[in-house]
Amino acid sequence: MESEAVIAGYGGVYVDKRPIRILSRHYLVKPLHVYVGGFENAVTRGYIPVKKPVVLGSTGIVRILEAGYGANPELSGSIALVMPTTSNGLLGLELDGLLSKYSTIPMDSIAKTLSKQDPIYSIMYHVAIACNICENIEGKNLLIVGGGIESIALAICSEDKVSRLSVLTLSKTSYRIFRKLGFDVYQKVQDIKCCFDTIFYGSLTPIYVEDLIKKLGTKHLTLYVNPYTIHIGINTRNILNINIIKPEPKEKHYTYIDRIGKIIDKYIRKVYVKRLSGILSLFPINGIGVIISFS
Repeated sequence: MESEAVIAGYGGVYVDKRPIRILSRHYLVKPLHVYVGGFENAVTRGYIPVKKPVVLGSTGIVRILEAGYGANPELSGSIALVMPTTSNGLLGLELDGLLSKYSTIPMDSIAKTLSKQDPIYSIMYHVAIACNICENIEGKNLLIVGGGIESIALAICSEDKVSRLSVLTLSKTSYRIFRKLGFDVYQKVQDIKCCFDTIFYGSLTPIYVEDLIKKLGTKHLTLYVNPYTIHIGINTRNILNINIIKPEPKEKHYTYIDRIGKIIDKYIRKVYVKRLSGILSLFPINGIGVIISFS
C-alpha cells in the first residue's frame, strides 16, 4: 500500500508517495485535522536538520483504522489525539508524521481518544503542555519566550497565578496577538526591565538560551522547555542554580482545550484541502500556525 504525503528533505518540501506498512505496536490511521506550526517550520528551514526525507505533521486528530500486532484492536474506529513524542523518536522528524492520506504511527503516540473531532482539538497537546506548567508557577515571575501555541496558552492560563508575566517574541504576528490579549510583550531582550525566576522557552528558532539568561541577569532559574525541544543551547555548568524541566501533560491538562482553545481559535488559520499539493503553498508557515483539515 502507498499513500501520498507531504515530505521534507533534499532541501525542500514536496509531495510524493510513501509505502504504508502496519508495523507491530503501530496503528494505521487516517489524519483528519493536523496542526502545522513552529516545529514544522524549524524542520523545513533547517533549524532542526532531518537525517533523511520525512513526512511532516507532528500532532493532530486521526481516525484509527487498524491495529498492528501488539496494539489495542479495540481502538479501531476511534478518533484520537496524536502527540509528537514517542519512545522511537519524534513524529515529523525522526518518524513519518501525519501530513499524509494515510499514516502508520507508534501506539505510544496516541495521547488520548476523543468523543468528537473539532479542528481546534488538533492543538490540544500544545495547550496541555501549557496547563501542566501553569500548575507549578503560583506567585512566580514568569517570562515566556516564543510566540507559539504553548506560549499563548501559558499566558492565558497563568495570568491570574503569577506575580509578574512578560513575553519575548520575535514574531510580529504573535506580538500583535499578545498585545490584543493585553499582555506585557517585548521584541528585544534589552527592553525587559524585570528579573525573572521562571522562564518558558517555547521557541524553536536558533536563539542561544544561555546568552538570553545572562542578558536577563537571572541567578536562580526554573527553565521549562517543550517536550519535543531537541537542543536549547545551554551549558548548565556555566549557569548555577538552574532547574530544567520538560513538562509531560496528564489527562486533566487536556480538559482545558475548550476554554483556552476558544480564545486561540480567533487567531489561528484553518485550511481545508482535497489535494496534498495544496499544502505546499502554506510553507513557510506564518502566524501561529495552520490547522489543516482533510476533506
